[in-house]
Amino acid sequence: YIGFSMALFGDIISLVACLSGSLLFLVLGRFITALGACSGYALTCTIINEHYELAQARKILATAVLSFAIAPGVSIAIGGFLAVHFGWQSIFMVMTAYGALLLFLITKLPETAKYIDPKALQVKKIIQQYSAVLRNQKFILYGLACTAWSALLYLYYADAPFIAAHDFHFS
Repeated sequence: YIGFSMALFGDIISLVACLSGSLLFLVLGRFITALGACSGYALTCTIINEHYELAQARKILATAVLSFAIAPGVSIAIGGFLAVHFGWQSIFMVMTAYGALLLFLITKLPETAKYIDPKALQVKKIIQQYSAVLRNQKFILYGLACTAWSALLYLYYADAPFIAAHDFHFS
């Protein structure tokens, strides 16, 4: 809930920023949106992990990862359509409405955890768990590889329309 609320808050800041013409607040809003939106992937993986047996979870997770890979391309197409037909500010209006819809929908999800640790949100426990994860070299290498791949993919997604328009003369 915190992550989705944070993403929606970032969307609202971005919307206000683009309507008022503040580049600083637009960048800040997009940054907050990105931080909050990360919870969607984590939530998906958590629900699958807690709700399904290993064999079934692998199949479902493969489908989920595929949808996460396709989503940026679809988002760019939708954003391009909105920008051309309604102005670039409409993108932030739609993102804010979509964020509000997602926040509403996740409140309808049932709890999937078999055990809820009452100490999970204590700062000391969070620091201990992060420390354990950050000492795991395989996790760090895997995380860096995924981060690098994602960064390159998103850079391509962001630049591809300009390459298509400039170098290939597509409209």
